[in-house]
Amino acid sequence: MTHHHKKVVNSKGLNVSHHQSHEIPHMRNETILIPSTSQPNFGSYFIFDLKEKGCLLHDLGIEFITGPITGQNLNTTTFTPRFAPAIFWFSRIEIVINSQVIDTIYPLNQFVHHQVFNDDVKRQLINQSMGAYDSVQQRFYKAAKNSRYHVNLFTLFNQAHIPLLFAKDDIQLRVYMESTTNIIVPDSTQSAVCSTGPISANLIARVSKLHTAHTQSLIKQHQRPNHYKFLETRFGTFAVTSSSVNTSIVLTPIVGTVSYFFFVVRSANQLSGDGNFNFLPISSWALLDATSTNIVGGQVITSDYSLRYLNKDWVSSTYTSEIAYDGDLINTVGLPSALQAVLNTANSSGIKDTNAYVYFYSFSADPHESSKSGNGYNHHAFKGNEQLQITFTSAPSSSVQIDLYAAVESVLESSQSYSKKISL
Repeated sequence: MTHHHKKVVNSKGLNVSHHQSHEIPHMRNETILIPSTSQPNFGSYFIFDLKEKGCLLHDLGIEFITGPITGQNLNTTTFTPRFAPAIFWFSRIEIVINSQVIDTIYPLNQFVHHQVFNDDVKRQLINQSMGAYDSVQQRFYKAAKNSRYHVNLFTLFNQAHIPLLFAKDDIQLRVYMESTTNIIVPDSTQSAVCSTGPISANLIARVSKLHTAHTQSLIKQHQRPNHYKFLETRFGTFAVTSSSVNTSIVLTPIVGTVSYFFFVVRSANQLSGDGNFNFLPISSWALLDATSTNIVGGQVITSDYSLRYLNKDWVSSTYTSEIAYDGDLINTVGLPSALQAVLNTANSSGIKDTNAYVYFYSFSADPHESSKSGNGYNHHAFKGNEQLQITFTSAPSSSVQIDLYAAVESVLESSQSYSKKISL
C-alpha cells in the first residue's frame, strides 16, 4: 500500500498519488455502426468495409436484423421453430487487410471462447444478445418476431488494438452465411419448410479516435515496421466412423507455436440447429508427439479431471460445469437397487445440463491473459505429427465428428506501405 502515499505531479499540475498518475493521450472513444457493403442473405456471401482512419480499433461485432421464421406454426410445447444462436449463422468470416486474409473467424471457436474466457455475468449478456444457447424459450420468442441479434467477435483487434492510419489499413470482413437448414430448429411434427424474410446487417466497431498530434506521432513510428502480436486460429475437423471405444487422430493441420487448444465431439448426424453446440462426453484423452511421448502432463487426462480440475486455473466461467454426467455417479451397476435409484435421481435432477463437454488444454501459463493480449506465456511447437488419442465412454454406435481449434502465436507486421502476417 506504500505506493498510494508516493506523490507525483501530473501534466495538469496536480500532486496526486502514484496509483492515480497514469495518463494516456486524449482520444474520443466511440462505438460506430457501419452498414454492410453488399446485401446479406442466408446461404450466400456478403462483405463489410471498414475505412475509418486516425483511430485505434479495439473490438468488432455484427448486428443482424431479421424477420420471424415463417412456414411453420408456432409450437409452444417444443418451442419450435427457433434459430440457433446468431454466432452460428455464418460458416466463417475472413478478416482481410491490405488484400490479405490475416485470420479467419469460425463460429464454434468463437462460441467456446466467449463461454470460457468471459465471467458468467458478461457471458450472459453476450449470450442473450445473440440468442441464448441455454434458453430455447428465449430463442423461440425472438424468432417469432422482427428481432435484432448482436454477435460479439473475438478477433486480433481485441488483443492488439491496431491503429488504422493508412489506405492499406482498410479492413474488409467477408462473411459466408450458413443456409437456414443449418441454423433453424424446425418443428418435427410439421412438414412445411422454414424460411425467413430479408435480413440486414451492421458492423459494430469500438474505436478510439485520435487527435491529430497523436496520429502524426504514430505515422512517424511506422517509418519502420511495427509488430502486433495476436493468436491466429488453426483448426482440424476429423470424422470417426469406427465403432471402437478408442481412436487416434494425427493433427496434420495444426502447425506452429500453440498457446492453447480445445476439442469437442459431436454426433455426425446432429451438426445443425442446436447440434452446433451440443457436445458429447468422452472418458479420457491424451496428446502425444511424434515419438509417442505424452505432452499434456505425462498421463491420460480423464473427463472429470479436464472439465473440473484443470479448468479452474484456465477458464473464467462455470460453463464446463453445465453437465449432467458425473464420473463418480455414472456407473451404478452392481449397487443395491435402492441406492441405484437414489444416485440416478441425483444424477438427473437439479442439474443445468447444456452438454458443455469442451476439452481444453493450455501450454500458456495464463491462457485467459494470452487470449486478451496476444502475449505468449509459453507454448508448444506443433509439427503436424502430434496424435490426439480419445477413449469414448462407449463404442460409438454411429459416426462422430471431432473439431479441434488451436490458438497459434502470430504477428501482424505493419509499416506505412504494407501489412502482412508472420507466424512465429
